Amino acid sequence: MEGAPAGRCPDCGEPAPAGVPPGKAYACPRCRNPVLAVAGAATAVAIVGRGASPAATDAPDAGVAEAPPRPRPAWVLALAAFVVLGTAYVGVYALLTASARRERASLLRTYGETARTAQDPGDPPATGVADWKRRHDLWDARKRIEALDKQVNSLFGALLAAFAVQTAVTGVILAKTAGRRGAAREPGATRKPRSPGSSPRASPAP
Repeated sequence: MEGAPAGRCPDCGEPAPAGVPPGKAYACPRCRNPVLAVAGAATAVAIVGRGASPAATDAPDAGVAEAPPRPRPAWVLALAAFVVLGTAYVGVYALLTASARRERASLLRTYGETARTAQDPGDPPATGVADWKRRHDLWDARKRIEALDKQVNSLFGALLAAFAVQTAVTGVILAKTAGRRGAAREPGATRKPRSPGSSPRASPAP
């Protein structure tokens, strides 16, 4: 209903309720359509939409985009990955070497640290077999301890090398991510939106 007096519903002509400030949306008392109150205008504003809520006029402009959430710093993600990987490797090392470390500790408790320096007693003698057997047991314990040491150290070295490789890969990814974010923040990297109705500038002739 165009041409309705100011302060009236443009659909049914119902006057605005008393006390509605200009610029405030209200529901028409007769047809319940949302109307935006104006003052000093020749006509009332157009209806927001039949059946729509008057609160819809108070909504922010849909054309204004909200700022995206700020991403987490890359070093925080790298530090979290480093801690998780380190914890995982420590757990794997403890699990795979538990049996070997227990057996080695048991041999050292039984024979003492002298088992690490025991020498080969050679062939059994004709006399003094008891002493030869004691030295032979120490020799067997030394060979077993050395085998367990080699097993534990080899696994430790392999896990350490794998952890170093994964740390290097994480560092490379971190550096690339930081480089991309730095390039995106450089001036001119993003194009400003063009206002409606504006035309592109013509490039000067060479």
